[in-house]
Amino acid sequence: MHKIITFLRLPFYKKLLVFNVICVMLWIRIRLFTTPYQNFKTNWLKKLHFRKNKYNIQDIVWAVDAVAFYLAPSKRPCFTTALTGTYFLVRNGWENGLVIGVRNTPEKGFESHAWVKINDKVALGWLPDLSTYQPILTEEY
Repeated sequence: MHKIITFLRLPFYKKLLVFNVICVMLWIRIRLFTTPYQNFKTNWLKKLHFRKNKYNIQDIVWAVDAVAFYLAPSKRPCFTTALTGTYFLVRNGWENGLVIGVRNTPEKGFESHAWVKINDKVALGWLPDLSTYQPILTEEY
């Protein structure tokens, strides 16, 4: 109940941003489930239209993190989160980089992770052991 009250007290523009993030994140999840990433990326880039900064970076990162946490609290989908963050950052005129990295450890085996960087700083997808991931794909937007 406390979370609902907190949400209701948010300014209208933040409520609208959260609603938009929910819609886009669900759309991205469905598209990734039904379409290979390469096809998704080709079609997705056509839909990105640059605007002047309607939302600032902090608001976008906050909304994407919050929605990702509540849509999948036990297993945060880093790739969907990174794509959603990239979508909103690009739409609002912020340059960023989508990074996909991998690692292989004896304890956990093969793992992958996706994150978003702005000015060489991690904006979305930070992990304490992020430096152990070897980037295999970096896309600048």
